Amino acid sequence: MTTPLTVYPVHAAATTLTTATLLVATSSGTTGTGIDTAIGTATGYSEIFTRGTSSAWQALGAIGNPSGNGYLFDVTTLEGQGILAGNWTPTIRARINTGNGNLTADFYIRYWKYNGGTYTPIATVSQTGNTLTSTSVNFTLAATALPPIVFGTGDKLYIDVWYNVTANANTLGTGTVRQDVASSTTVGETNEGYRDPLPPDHTRHAIGQGYQDAIPAHERQSSQGHCCSLQIDGGEPIHTRRCHTLPAASGQSEQ
Repeated sequence: MTTPLTVYPVHAAATTLTTATLLVATSSGTTGTGIDTAIGTATGYSEIFTRGTSSAWQALGAIGNPSGNGYLFDVTTLEGQGILAGNWTPTIRARINTGNGNLTADFYIRYWKYNGGTYTPIATVSQTGNTLTSTSVNFTLAATALPPIVFGTGDKLYIDVWYNVTANANTLGTGTVRQDVASSTTVGETNEGYRDPLPPDHTRHAIGQGYQDAIPAHERQSSQGHCCSLQIDGGEPIHTRRCHTLPAASGQSEQ
């Protein structure tokens, strides 16, 4: 039996990795709170700090190594389990805050297995040429096919987000990139998901940043709780939060 998995960020740090934002598998429509990463007038690569930061935009020449400032699904749910092969489709919802100009950025969303300080890469999904304004907008990245993934003892799902800002019209040093998490420390916000039509034999996962995969219709399942807060069809994001949707988790490990 397969179970679709949707994880949501909340306004709390992970325990295993305290610099990361906690991901949970339940939602109840709670309100969101803004998390800012400083940008000012800078360009170049920088990580989006999910706990927020007042430090300057990193302005690197290339994407960096995982730092622990992303999102962590800090439970044992996936240990001894597999995520089936399928398309993962992130949707980023973001905007410029306290700035006076638009910026253009390439998005990079990276998936990892995290275990005791070691990051094992799973995949990267990217999209170039995205324009951010003062209005929150959904950016849906192209579906990317991932192989089956097996989680061993101590393995946890970790996600980080990087931007490469290629043009920045902002002239204020106070400008930030804003993204939200649920204001709750225990449940995510259902309304922060993303929805669009899918063929009848596919189901969808979402995120305020959302991640989707496709699974056969006969394997769809709706349940509460997580591994399974199960949003078969996601929810419509209304603000800038992120909730990561993954391909279905399988009770049997894939090799």
